[in-house]
Amino acid sequence: MFLVLISGTIIFLDKLSKYFVLQTLPNMYDQWQPFSGAGRLFRFIHITNSGAAFGMFDQHSNFFLVIAIVVSIVMIFYYLTLPIDNWITRFSFGLILGGAIGNLSDRIQHDGHVIDFIDIGFWPIFNIADISIVTGVTILGIWILQFEEGQKTI
Repeated sequence: MFLVLISGTIIFLDKLSKYFVLQTLPNMYDQWQPFSGAGRLFRFIHITNSGAAFGMFDQHSNFFLVIAIVVSIVMIFYYLTLPIDNWITRFSFGLILGGAIGNLSDRIQHDGHVIDFIDIGFWPIFNIADISIVTGVTILGIWILQFEEGQKTI
C-alpha cells in the first residue's frame, strides 16, 4: 500500500504539472518566469525530451520505454520481498517507481517524448518525474552505503 501511495502521489503531481504546462505554455519553447528579475535562474519552459532524465542520451526513446517497463516490474517484485520496517527503501522505491511510470506514460502519450519544463539555468531542464527518480536513487544509494558501513563494523 505504501508503494502505491508514494508512487501514486508522484504520478499525480507529475501529470498535473505537465497538464499545467500544456495548458499554460502550449507551444514548444513558450516560457513563464514566475519571479521577475530571476532571469534564467528559475523559469518554466515547455520542451520535449526523447532521452533519459535531464535530456541525457537524446534520441533513444524506445530504449528508455523498455527500460522503464523492466525497471518498474523488477522494482514491484523486489519491493514485495522487503521487510515491512524498511521504510527508507520502500519510500525510495515509491519515488523511483512513480517517476518511471510518470515518464513512461508521457512516452506512450507523446510519441516517445516526455515533457520537461523546470529550468534552473545551470542544470538541464527537467520535470517532476525526473527529480523524483534522482531523489529516490540518491536516498537508496545513501542508505545502502550506510548499511554497508554498519555491516563492516559488526
